[in-house]
Amino acid sequence: MKQTINPRSCVACRKTDQPENMIRVVRAPDGSVWIDRDGKGQGRGAYVCKDERCIVLTCKKKLLDKALRCSVPADVYVSLAAEAGTKTAGAGRTEDLLSLFGLARSGGNLTIGQDKIIEELKSGKRLAVFTASDASARFIESLRDRCRIVPVSADRERLGKALGLQSCQAVALEEDSGFARKAGDFLPEEGDVHIEHASI
Repeated sequence: MKQTINPRSCVACRKTDQPENMIRVVRAPDGSVWIDRDGKGQGRGAYVCKDERCIVLTCKKKLLDKALRCSVPADVYVSLAAEAGTKTAGAGRTEDLLSLFGLARSGGNLTIGQDKIIEELKSGKRLAVFTASDASARFIESLRDRCRIVPVSADRERLGKALGLQSCQAVALEEDSGFARKAGDFLPEEGDVHIEHASI
């Protein structure tokens, strides 16, 4: 006789569904936390709908902390945020990257606009700066020898739209952040687009 599995509630929208249709995050007895993709991990579990809105809300408000009764590592939220990018049907690498920027912004991990980027560079932060395809040459020149410059295959309007803005010529992520590492997965292979590595 097939075992009946009780529906689980999403930590964001509270709607119920079968576990196999949701993303499970588990806190193991040793205190470690990870995304349990096969649903077999031992420990306390929390569930999130595979809907991008629920994933964004969970990351923005850190809802897993309450559900799992612990401080969930930032890398877990980064991995969860990346799940939203992979759910976009037919999306290419640029769309995935833009989706990641939106999620990073929701969590307060994205620096937007040239003034704020320059300000953070002056404060000593190590940034990866992603520039729109039509970004100002003067602005890009001002970044040289101060950070890593990564051209994005999207113009100002498209980059801005991804962030809920009319226009944006550049965004930045801290070099050592999980979001910056994940962004590397969505960048074209070497040779597809020029990625300039300036000394920091």
